[in-house]
Amino acid sequence: IDISNQQSYRPKTSESILQMHAYSSSNALIVERTKSHPHEAHILNPTGSTILHALARNKAPLYVVKTVYKANPRAIGICNFEGNTPLEEAEKHHAPRLVINFLKDPERYLKLGAA
Repeated sequence: IDISNQQSYRPKTSESILQMHAYSSSNALIVERTKSHPHEAHILNPTGSTILHALARNKAPLYVVKTVYKANPRAIGICNFEGNTPLEEAEKHHAPRLVINFLKDPERYLKLGAA
């Protein structure tokens, strides 16, 4: 195994328009951008965070988190460069309780129709 290029073990990082919306735009724009460009939910920013991390950190409402989760369910288990998952970011930054509960078991919420 060639370990000289550690970048090959992580997706390419960049700041997507969706990530920028998470910090400066309305929730409606985030949902709209996620639906029109779902591939952007897979991009890591320079700190190794997904859009799901950013939304958890910024205390986004559940409907926004759910929309982004559906675009990239695997993001739920990605640790950023600080070692935190989106759930850990949500707990650390005191996200709404519904968001924290959703991030603990999103499939359960989706099956129940509670999200």
